[in-house]
Amino acid sequence: MTRKFNGLDRRDFLKRGSAAALAGGAMGGIPTQLLAASSKLNWLTWENYTQGYYMDPFREKTGHDFNFGQISNDDELLAKMMAGGTRDWDIITPGLNTIPIYIENQLLSPLNLDNIPNAARVLEPFKKVGWNKDADGNVYALPMAWGINAVAYRTDKMEHPDSWSAFFDDRYEGKIALWDYAVESIVVAALHVGISPDRLWVMDDKELAECKKALMAQKKLVRTYWSSLSDVTNLLASGEIWMAYSWVPPVYQLQEQGMPIGLAIPKEGAVGWADNNCVTAGVTDPEKMAACEAFINYILSEDFIETLAVKGPYAGGADTAMDVLTDEQKQRVFLDDLSVMDTFLWRQQPTGYDRWVKIWDEVKAS
Repeated sequence: MTRKFNGLDRRDFLKRGSAAALAGGAMGGIPTQLLAASSKLNWLTWENYTQGYYMDPFREKTGHDFNFGQISNDDELLAKMMAGGTRDWDIITPGLNTIPIYIENQLLSPLNLDNIPNAARVLEPFKKVGWNKDADGNVYALPMAWGINAVAYRTDKMEHPDSWSAFFDDRYEGKIALWDYAVESIVVAALHVGISPDRLWVMDDKELAECKKALMAQKKLVRTYWSSLSDVTNLLASGEIWMAYSWVPPVYQLQEQGMPIGLAIPKEGAVGWADNNCVTAGVTDPEKMAACEAFINYILSEDFIETLAVKGPYAGGADTAMDVLTDEQKQRVFLDDLSVMDTFLWRQQPTGYDRWVKIWDEVKAS
């Protein structure tokens, strides 16, 4: 029998995957020499987290290094793991919506929180969630970063876009970019056609048909469906596009270069996300597991979270850097008022996700 993974069977996911395809003494009590002696950590993650300024403190304190792999969306990451990627990768960084699928299919190793003392400092909203645990209460994921995806736009080319409907406006033909990811691009269409936020992740066939119709009509306006953060950044910088569904970093990066770039959060709301670090089920060696847990502890440390807020700019998963961040830095990444998290349209794994994937593939192929 073919197993289903939230609507997609193993064959479908493999097909999509190949196509896409330390806080000083707070290292969990693991001796530095033990970490340095073990092999490199193989980390499959998003491109923006591999920068030296994020990882160098961990390297310097442990003598430990990485083999990096990069992903462009959560579908690609899940496909790689289902195709046997747990043999190749020690740590992965999935979004909150897919973690229950990993746990259900035994793709992760449970974390020993005794070896991750900074886990006690995880932000309160993340302590209350159940998506990172199994039925016995074992924890498989801890938050690395969180925030929203919204609209990056050229302030010298267009007015402030206050609605997702701007992405369907004929005035911007050829000047629009969307993320090549079925979940969030279909959500943009859903918010445009007036689907209620409480229906976003459970849309029926009629509602999805409305979204498909809107995306089909929109396609002539779209310059590209981007998969690389550097691509969307360069397109905005050159003026080839005026508006993109985007992660936040390109906005601040280009602003720092003096570019006329703005960030808009449309009135219908913005999708909230949380990237988490997990150890794969392929890690069975105790020394490697200790190194992985020490790394996750570092991700929750003041060193990493301060750099993340300044360079990302993203909010980290713990409160360890609250005393060193300025009020302005906290405000920029929502750490000044965690109640804002209640307003996010938190990304979930859609019901019957195979329908979403089919629609998105048909839109791109049309």
